[in-house]
Amino acid sequence: MSAASRSRITDPALAPHVASGATIVGLEPSCLLSLRDEFLAFGLGADATALAGRALLLTEYLARESAAGRLNLPLRPLPQRRALVHGHCHQKAFDAFRATLAVLELVPGPDFPTGGHILNSPDELKEISTRSCEVLNELGPTITWIQSYVTDNKLYCVYISPNEAQIQEHARISGFPANRISQVMNIIDPTTAE
Repeated sequence: MSAASRSRITDPALAPHVASGATIVGLEPSCLLSLRDEFLAFGLGADATALAGRALLLTEYLARESAAGRLNLPLRPLPQRRALVHGHCHQKAFDAFRATLAVLELVPGPDFPTGGHILNSPDELKEISTRSCEVLNELGPTITWIQSYVTDNKLYCVYISPNEAQIQEHARISGFPANRISQVMNIIDPTTAE
């Protein structure tokens, strides 16, 4: 059976679930992402467009739920200090790999070398800085980005904000993971010792 023929069976089968507002979650990137690409190319109309808007990889779903504060996974720490991850080519092509990295950051224990490897060029740093500033302008003057620190496996951002919800909203709109938000209770430096 051809992919186009299969799509004409799959799309109607999922349409009632999409119409009810359900999220369609898939595990295998090349299969799930076909719902967001090939199904549209087959000319299946509004149902295919609606399906494409509701189709998420499991990692995208988990990252979305985590960013919204609706995910509480009691994960145990892994004993390894460092873990490597390689993204599926379809995840990279559809810019869906960031969600995998965000979900892996939820696992206590190992460091996943992502920050410095993804954000390693001046152009990439400028791009995410520009996006962050655009979103901050949309959100208004109550949240201010001070600076960020890029390491080999994390990105640490410093904000002035009246609440955690605004930082989560900035992360959600920007498409950046905000896996942990901590309030700064005090500041020390060498002059504190004097």
